[in-house]
Amino acid sequence: MHRKHLRTLDRIDEVMLGVIGKAAAKERRSHAYNNRTGDLEQSTEAILISSSPSLTQVDLVMGMYYAEYIHKRGLTNIDQVSQEAEDQLTRLLT
Repeated sequence: MHRKHLRTLDRIDEVMLGVIGKAAAKERRSHAYNNRTGDLEQSTEAILISSSPSLTQVDLVMGMYYAEYIHKRGLTNIDQVSQEAEDQLTRLLT
């Protein structure tokens, strides 16, 4: 395995959170909903779900109870930015 990949795997949590965190920032900048309170934007973030030697899981979440409503109305780009982040991680880790 290439040294760069070894270094990346040593800090996989940090790498994944960084990529997903950038996706969260992109969602906060590019959504179509009217941001009245700022709560949904502030709750859009990358979270580390689990981390072990064999598995690391990071997710991009919109943490307000009404996020599903916003998503169903097509007022968020979270699916697109999530897919872009997933594609970027695939390129980084292969």
